[in-house]
Amino acid sequence: MDRQQILNDIQSFDEEISREHLAHSVGLKDDLSITPIFNKHNHLFTKDNIKLVKILLNASTLESTRRKNLLLFDYLVSGYIGNQLKEISEKSSAYEAKATVKIGGKKVAFRSASMHVLNESNRNKRQKIVDLLEPHKRALTKYEEESLQQEYKLLKELTGKDYTTYVSTIKGLDYDKIANDLRQMLIDTKEIYTEHLHRIMTDMNVPLNDIRKHDLGFYLRAHSFDKYFPKNKLVKTLHKTVGGMGINLTKQKNIHLDAENRPKKVPRAFCLPLLVPEEVYLVIKPHGGQEDYQTILHEAGHSEHFAKTRKDLAYEFKHMGAHNVSETYSFLFEYLILNPAWRKTFTPMPEAKDKQFAHFLWFQKLSFIRRYAAKVLYELKFHRKDYRILDDKYKPTGKKYSSPAQMYVGILSQATLVKYNPSDYLLDMDGGYYSVDYLLAWMFEIQVRKKLEGKYGLAWFKNKKSGAFLKDLWQFGSSGLRQEELATRVGYKAVDKTYLIQEVLTGPQ
Repeated sequence: MDRQQILNDIQSFDEEISREHLAHSVGLKDDLSITPIFNKHNHLFTKDNIKLVKILLNASTLESTRRKNLLLFDYLVSGYIGNQLKEISEKSSAYEAKATVKIGGKKVAFRSASMHVLNESNRNKRQKIVDLLEPHKRALTKYEEESLQQEYKLLKELTGKDYTTYVSTIKGLDYDKIANDLRQMLIDTKEIYTEHLHRIMTDMNVPLNDIRKHDLGFYLRAHSFDKYFPKNKLVKTLHKTVGGMGINLTKQKNIHLDAENRPKKVPRAFCLPLLVPEEVYLVIKPHGGQEDYQTILHEAGHSEHFAKTRKDLAYEFKHMGAHNVSETYSFLFEYLILNPAWRKTFTPMPEAKDKQFAHFLWFQKLSFIRRYAAKVLYELKFHRKDYRILDDKYKPTGKKYSSPAQMYVGILSQATLVKYNPSDYLLDMDGGYYSVDYLLAWMFEIQVRKKLEGKYGLAWFKNKKSGAFLKDLWQFGSSGLRQEELATRVGYKAVDKTYLIQEVLTGPQ
């Protein structure tokens, strides 16, 4: 096959595999049938094709050509590994879709059980539901363990690189430098985070030496604000929000919104850019409250980005590349809820209640940032099999964790002051260091937001010119311009972490 034949076949494969994943994830299919699709395109994911593109990559002289070849090389490597692991993926997905637990005498789909945890006010009952999930989590973890070990082996065989070195090379990121920045961020925000967490948990009558993940999860569900975020206004609020930017979601036929609450639908909302920019899916499983509003705005940021990508852009730049660019736009939309002008427009509350909500949102963001910073430190150590225990400055000591699961609990609990479950040590991990992409997006989102506020005021979301400003960025797709290049286009020298640290240390608006 030549390069163009490979690219043509990738487009066909992408569409077929995406439609299969979509049907399974929205709860319309129990089984994920990807083996027939991989078999149909078996000629695509071969060592010969990987070798061909590697030769083209090494011979690339123009930066744009080199970047496209690098993205294509990574796609083929990932596809080759996915092809080898397809049976494990199918078994894991089928198990998860069919698994059930009994809550209150009723059979509940495993994928829906997490909502019951978040909505259960009784601490002991919350813990019982969490305990019911453990056997299923252990079963799913076995699939993850088998899959990851094979992935390590195949990646070394195909590229000669270990996991971290390979991902670092593809994304052009220095993960050790990023980790050092995150260590400092955890140190800088520890005092303010601890003070507020302890105050919150004391109010909830939760022992400070026994804060569980589900305790914090219940607080972050923010039940006391539910009446200001009714389910029946969720989609309408999204329409009005983007409408202010000059985007008519009703007439935007390339975005398909699925907000149905099917039992076997995956609980985690997602945007699936099936054909960029022609066919984009925004999928959410509402479970009530402000989190639904944040989530639908987040996924709308992704959706608008992909739906507004230039149609004539190279396929590699539309469908491949790092996630930090699109996550920037999704956070920009999600954090409209932190904007007092947005809240006054769409979710008006009494002044005292709004002040309380603003404080909640600030703490929520701070807790997420610390959690993801800890995830990055854990994942780097996990993939390198570095089990040295971290000290209070997150530096390695001479002692070792007894297992990866204990290391996961140790690092995440140290950063969040919340007890994590060992069974989540792989289930809480996204591939390709996606946690880093989130953190880079958090950093750049503030810079983009400050430019919008500087040009169009705090209520920038009501100005059609802000829509034009964003469309100028969205046109470059996932990787037509990298995040640092977009920062230059917006007017910054680089993506700068100091804006993020300053914001969380300043406190709520």
